[in-house]
Amino acid sequence: MIRRSRALAVYALPLILFAFSCASTPPKPTEPVPTEPTKPPVAAPETPVPVPAPAEAKAAAEKARAEAALFSAESFFADEWKAADASFAAGEKAYNVDNAASRTSYEAAAKAFGALSVKSKPLFLEKLAKARSDAEKGRKQAFDLDAQTAVPDDWKTADAFFLKGRNQTSSAESGKLEAYPDALSSYESASNAFAALIRKALPIFFDARKSDLEKVRAAAVSVGANELSGDRFAVADDASGKALELYKGEDYYAAYDAWKSARDRYIVLATGSRAYGVKTEIDRRALSVYDPSNYSRASDRLDVAMRFYDDGKVDSSRDAAEESLLRFNLALAKGRELYASDRGKAAEAKRVAARDLKAHVAVKAAFDAATKIKAEADSSFKAEKYDVAANQYSDAEKQFESVRQTAAEKRQAAEKAIEAASQRMMESEKTAKNADSIIEGGAR
Repeated sequence: MIRRSRALAVYALPLILFAFSCASTPPKPTEPVPTEPTKPPVAAPETPVPVPAPAEAKAAAEKARAEAALFSAESFFADEWKAADASFAAGEKAYNVDNAASRTSYEAAAKAFGALSVKSKPLFLEKLAKARSDAEKGRKQAFDLDAQTAVPDDWKTADAFFLKGRNQTSSAESGKLEAYPDALSSYESASNAFAALIRKALPIFFDARKSDLEKVRAAAVSVGANELSGDRFAVADDASGKALELYKGEDYYAAYDAWKSARDRYIVLATGSRAYGVKTEIDRRALSVYDPSNYSRASDRLDVAMRFYDDGKVDSSRDAAEESLLRFNLALAKGRELYASDRGKAAEAKRVAARDLKAHVAVKAAFDAATKIKAEADSSFKAEKYDVAANQYSDAEKQFESVRQTAAEKRQAAEKAIEAASQRMMESEKTAKNADSIIEGGAR
């Protein structure tokens, strides 16, 4: 308690002294207090409004970038792509950090990528068209080489790429732009696959063409084309040798043209030789009179065929040679028919002549044999076996003539015998009359 009282006394003393001083000192006169001018209130600092993330600008940039990529813009314009991509990367980096800067970068990227799309599209379409053309060319070559038969599995693989490229191109042209890169890739894959297929099919095709050419040449030799027209045959052999050399060098189309030329030349010469052979047959049998129009036309076409051949117009030569052979065959066929018909008429005339002489009675066995041959000839004629019929008619004609002659000889012999008998009868009758006269005279 004593300590507490002391503490209070300590605190109270200054207050007492202050009060005492105030009471002992008279107050000074009051001076006016200067007033400060009123200051306008200061506004509190505003909180900045946040800029929203430029999502639509980002989406537009991404779309423009994707479209430019569809048309391979980076490969066509590498530097411009790099610049546009840098703007895009800046937009990405500033996104949700400095959205105003991000928007600016994205918009710049979208604009740049859009310009790249416009510039790249025609170049891409040109590249796509070339890829398609290459694939189509390879496909045609493979087809011409009969690859679908020679190497069927490889053909299916290559053709699947090609058909896929065509379908994807149609989709892209219909508005599905995302199909463009796949279309290009498919056509390029098809082109490579067909190229590999051609390398496989070429030797197979070459062997088949070589074998075919040898057969066609042998056929021409078999009808004497090499002997009938040796110089022209040598030209065909030269073309054949050229084709083989070109095939060995894998110059496919040139080789194919040379092969076709050689093949057609052999065929022309073989056809011409056959036509000439038919003409010779017609001339030997003197059948041209039965169809002079076709015979004359065929002879003319054969001459034309050889002129075309010499001028290198092999296709025209082949057409003319084939027409010549056709017309000669028509002339020969008509000649055979009409000749057989004439032989039949001649045989019938001989038969009638023999019958008129009663050969069917006088020489019955021989007449019947000749009649049988003629009946066989009639059957052959109806069956259009005109050469057989003509020979049979000729045989029948000869036999009827022989029968007729035999019958005629027998008839002549019989007539002589009758005449001799009549003569004897007449002589006997005369002798009898003479005898009667003698008898009568002696009686008188």
